[in-house]
Formats: sequence, C-alpha cells, structure tokens
Amino acid sequence: MENIYIESIKEMEDVLALMERLSSRIFKCEFSEKTHQLIAELSSSMYDDRDKKKRQLRKDMHKKYKPIHFKKHGK
Repeated sequence: MENIYIESIKEMEDVLALMERLSSRIFKCEFSEKTHQLIAELSSSMYDDRDKKKRQLRKDMHKKYKPIHFKKHGK
C-alpha cells in the first residue's frame, strides 16, 4: 500500500469526502462488531488528524506569509 501525503486543506477535504462515501458502503456490508468498531475508530482519527493538519497549515502559512501592517506617521 502506498503512503499518501496531503499538502493542502482542499486535498484533505477531497480525501475525507471519498472516505465518507466508501465508509457508507462499507457499513452496509456484513462485518463483525469488532471490524465495525475498528472502521469507526479509523474514520474518527482521520477527522482528528484533519483538524490538526488544518491548524498546522494555517500556522505555517501565517509564518510564511505574515501580514504587512503599515504604520501611519504624524497627522
């Protein structure tokens, strides 16, 4: 299985949308309770990871592209 590296919030949202569509199909299948629990844990950890990556991306973007504040002199 190949690792997927997500570099933008849009890519993350696309991956999560795909995961949601797949999980709705997966939950219709007959699996053991333990397997359903594992799938639920994986999908919830993905949401947690998404939120962490979103915050980190915003921080990094803010550091890289700091807003420029102009000071008004004498009036």
